[in-house]
Amino acid sequence: DVQYSDIDYMERQLDFTLSPKFSGLPALIDRMKAAGMRVILILDPAISGNETEPYPAFTRGVEDDVFIKFPNDGGIVWGKVWPDFPNIVVNSSLDWDSQVEQYRAYVAFPDFFRNSTALWWKREMEELYTNPQSPEKSLKFDGMWIDMNEPSSFVNGAVAPGCRDTTLNRPPYMP
Repeated sequence: DVQYSDIDYMERQLDFTLSPKFSGLPALIDRMKAAGMRVILILDPAISGNETEPYPAFTRGVEDDVFIKFPNDGGIVWGKVWPDFPNIVVNSSLDWDSQVEQYRAYVAFPDFFRNSTALWWKREMEELYTNPQSPEKSLKFDGMWIDMNEPSSFVNGAVAPGCRDTTLNRPPYMP
């Protein structure tokens, strides 16, 4: 048997984190594994750049130069996926597009064509598994479900400053 866990286990859908609401997950994983079960966790490779608290996955990603960048100026290509901006309450009465525009954080996408990204990704995965800062939060997963790895964004194109106005970015049809 395999237990899959979707993005809810993460703190605000931040990759490589554990929500306080799921503080019992590490012990549950240990019990399931002792019973012969396997555990698969999800990750959405979109790393928030709008955090007000330190977010090691983003900080180390910038240091290791792992994110997709514009070729002409070297700026990070920003999208919007998960999570919401920190310390906000989403007005759920708004339509989806308005919620995305007003409440979603800017995210950077790992550039998996770079060797530095593979090394960064491996380190982040190992720390999720062992959590050297808080071993009680270690998530001893058996496999990883990499979701939305296209990269996927909830907006058309990029944000801040947006996609360049070229034929490739603005074809005469919407794919």
